[in-house]
Amino acid sequence: MIIQRLELSVLPGREVELEAVLTEIRELPFMSAGFRRLNVARSVERPSRYVVDILWETVEDLVAFGESPRAGRWVAALRPFLAEAPRTEPLEQRPGLSVVSG
Repeated sequence: MIIQRLELSVLPGREVELEAVLTEIRELPFMSAGFRRLNVARSVERPSRYVVDILWETVEDLVAFGESPRAGRWVAALRPFLAEAPRTEPLEQRPGLSVVSG
């Protein structure tokens, strides 16, 4: 599994609007081949910082989404709320090192 990590720096005071937009556009990766999960977290210490993790089946699925019109709509919807360009990084999941409770 591949995790596409996006680190978002949101314009102060626009956090609620960003979250509303994320609710609207989260279907874009969801409708794409290889999509497995989308997770959003907000920094406790810096509330204008968010991390968005999108889990993909393969690198090819991630690349296909990135080259699709859906990705363009995703970026265009987020852009007005961002203080700077998002940092992105593809990560390979290491299941043998992970632990889940419950």
